[in-house]
Amino acid sequence: MDVPLQILLVEDNRFFQQLISDFAESHGFGLQVAENGKIAIEKLQQQNFNLILMDVEMPEMDGYEATDFIRNQMPEFQDIPIIMITSHEHPQHATKSLLTGANSYLKKPFREDDLLKEIQTLMIG
Repeated sequence: MDVPLQILLVEDNRFFQQLISDFAESHGFGLQVAENGKIAIEKLQQQNFNLILMDVEMPEMDGYEATDFIRNQMPEFQDIPIIMITSHEHPQHATKSLLTGANSYLKKPFREDDLLKEIQTLMIG
């Protein structure tokens, strides 16, 4: 039996947490939620994940800081795919996300199909 994809959602918005939770459940993915980057780093040290969905704007430690920390201070997680998610329109956020170490970037709101395509691309190649 295959182990389901384990996703860490780093997101402080409860509405979006529920949307991604429903998405994960409908596709048979496991999901854990961290409300900010600091909690995400703690969860990474406690459990194995295959993928991180990282919001950009959060209290305490935002998505850029958390991604930078994961990429530069946690060598055991160098290869974990990170998809940055934000509601910002400006292209600089996509550029900054990729420069910080994210593998890809999605702008909210996005379609479920777009998220699934990104996950498949990153997990399968």
